[in-house]
Amino acid sequence: MITNGGTAPESVSSVTPPSAPFSVTGLPSGTIAPGASVTAVVTYAPAGATTDSSQIVIDAGDSTTLTVGLSGTGQADNSQLTPSPTSIDFGSVPVGTQATKTIQLTNTGNLPATITTTSAPPEPFGHPTPVPANLPFNPGYVLNVPVTFSPPSAGAVSGPYSFTFTDATGTHEVDVPITGTGAAPSTGTVAVPPPGGGWTFNGSAQMSGTDVRLTSANVSQAGSVVYDVPQPSDGLLANFTTSMGGGTGGDGMTLALLDASSADTSALGSDGAGLGWAGESGVAVALVTHSTGGEPSSPFVGVATGSSGGVPTFAATSTTNVPDLRTGTHNVQVSVSGQTITVDIDGQQALSTTLVPGTIPANVLVGFTAGTGNPDDDSQSVSGVGVARTASRSRRPVAAGPTTA
Repeated sequence: MITNGGTAPESVSSVTPPSAPFSVTGLPSGTIAPGASVTAVVTYAPAGATTDSSQIVIDAGDSTTLTVGLSGTGQADNSQLTPSPTSIDFGSVPVGTQATKTIQLTNTGNLPATITTTSAPPEPFGHPTPVPANLPFNPGYVLNVPVTFSPPSAGAVSGPYSFTFTDATGTHEVDVPITGTGAAPSTGTVAVPPPGGGWTFNGSAQMSGTDVRLTSANVSQAGSVVYDVPQPSDGLLANFTTSMGGGTGGDGMTLALLDASSADTSALGSDGAGLGWAGESGVAVALVTHSTGGEPSSPFVGVATGSSGGVPTFAATSTTNVPDLRTGTHNVQVSVSGQTITVDIDGQQALSTTLVPGTIPANVLVGFTAGTGNPDDDSQSVSGVGVARTASRSRRPVAAGPTTA
């Protein structure tokens, strides 16, 4: 802005504009009244990554001269994904627990970019919110990427989180080193971390935010998630929250204690009344919302020890203190002491049964399964998973429920 700060009109005799790569519009001409201003707009369009300078010269009628210096530095075309922090160290995390940190990516360059692919760090690191492929990422865009660490054993682990992106100049990659150390847990602490790193997702199972959605409200689905480190079954205590509904009603889900000597993390049983478990080895605690032939009226809880014809065979079932599992969310606690399994739902004992010696394997792979049939279906999810080893086999007090032997 050019202002006549005097008390008399000022005439402009000549104006010398700047040289390229500068240009200007709105330079004054004629006479500028006292106190009046003229706004000139200067544009800088560098041809390359160079430093440029020039000036605007305005000669007044009273032989005075106004000189305005101009300078600028051109930047090369680039898109730059800048991570913060540039590396992540989880430090020491007890075995069986889970820690979360976040990488913040920003396009600090001057070109639009596209994040084409990512390569998440290996287990036991997890990526609960994967980055979509071919994500547009313009200058100034910010993306928060959570990373989890769920150590299954003591010791140091590391691996990079890699982001590949393209812009007008080509293809580029940014790597964020991830490190962490598993620390030995104390007795009674969490043995298995929540689903994420270390868990294998099979069939229709997938993460939905912090929840595991085992099935959606679609027919003929089976889904499972299985933790990859065997756990002693004796003294196992599992807590989790269920959410089942949104469809026509069916079929149910299980906490699976798979025989670690024969099963692996790809374990996935039959759909429908098979609850995503039938056909697998070990035992399962089933929460059933759609009964099939010979089963109690739904909803019911049962302990399955085998299967026949694609349907679990139950050693014990109960409808006592079993709420409408398709309404709201429900907290479930399952404890194992020797060959005895006890199930509480929303703080009420629903079932306790002692199985034939040797029925519950000494070492198990912990998992969750679910199935939908046709035409019966529901979205079936688990969240708030906590699995612990308890040396005392003690349980919190609950209201009395059925007991079978």
